[in-house]
Amino acid sequence: MGGLKWTIIGVFLLTLSQTSYSAVVWDWSIDNPVLSVGSMDDVIINATIFNDPASETLSELDTNLPNEVVDIIFISGTTDSSLFNNFSYDEGIKGGDTIRSQFSGVVLDPGESFSFVLYTLVPLNGGAMPGNYEMPINELTLTASSQGPLSGGPVSITVVPIPCAIYLFITGIVTLFGLRKVL
Repeated sequence: MGGLKWTIIGVFLLTLSQTSYSAVVWDWSIDNPVLSVGSMDDVIINATIFNDPASETLSELDTNLPNEVVDIIFISGTTDSSLFNNFSYDEGIKGGDTIRSQFSGVVLDPGESFSFVLYTLVPLNGGAMPGNYEMPINELTLTASSQGPLSGGPVSITVVPIPCAIYLFITGIVTLFGLRKVL
């Protein structure tokens, strides 16, 4: 009976070890969560996904799973409408590439990481108003994983105006060129 007990315990532990190492375990982070930009600057938010050393290989993240379930899902949001009054929002790279399309052909073996553009904010109406803008909700989900959505944390953007000294400098340079032609 003692041998059977140890055999059952051994099989149970072996099953547990296989379960813990045969799952997708991943994490991600936003690479630049705090930014200061000029009123005319595009804001590019970069992120990195990390595949845990004990995880399975991550691949085909740009495709749909069976029954058209999207494999990678990103959700962002804010309660501050002034962000979207001053910036247009483009998921992924400006001009059309989505987050998923950046993962085309990417294979992340255990322990590897991959950097990508999370979203791009483009100033509207000739430039964003100076001030602070927050994007507190940034969540990424891999449907191949049982971890659910993981938060990348908030993004804080400070738009700073062009200092008056720059306008004064430009005016001075233009004036010097104007005087040079007169003399």
